[in-house]
Amino acid sequence: MRKLLVLLLVLMSATCFGATRQKTWVTGDPMTANDLNADWDNFHSEKITASNIANGAVGNNQLGTITGSGKINFSALTVAGQVQGDVIYHNGTNWARLGAGTAGQALITGGAGANPAWGTNGFGAWDAGAPWIKDTDYTASTDGLVVAMGDAADALRIFTPVATMRAYMNIAGGQCLTCPVRKGDTWKVTGGTVTIYWLPLGN
Repeated sequence: MRKLLVLLLVLMSATCFGATRQKTWVTGDPMTANDLNADWDNFHSEKITASNIANGAVGNNQLGTITGSGKINFSALTVAGQVQGDVIYHNGTNWARLGAGTAGQALITGGAGANPAWGTNGFGAWDAGAPWIKDTDYTASTDGLVVAMGDAADALRIFTPVATMRAYMNIAGGQCLTCPVRKGDTWKVTGGTVTIYWLPLGN
């Protein structure tokens, strides 16, 4: 009788208090800290792996804000069509790929609100002749040099911006002036018989 009573008490204890506490999780049932504490005996022995999580089960809004260093694995970053030498930039909406340029080109920024591009920072080709007329205002599309060759009939001057004289020469037998011009600035050449050359720097 005593043994039967002891056995009955043991069974009642296991039923009421449980050797381990378990909870069956249902889809949509939130998991709280209290749930974890109450079910720790079972939860700690389980592992959450990629195979346990269905695609799309976790959204960006459930991950919170990623802060601190070492949180993004760039070795896992891929962009369609990527090859060696490509550059990744943000086009204002998404991350995009800028294909590798040609040898000798440099990456040139377009400034805020514009995309970068490959270009040449060295001198371009000389541009001379009919397009460049004395006493005419021009706007430089790139940084560059204005070279003016004149005779002795009149003083030779280069203005940039057009209200400011930057170079002047009046020597018998002819003159030759060179003046740098910044991209976006206006410039003009005045003098007698003048031949004007433009040497662009970069694109």
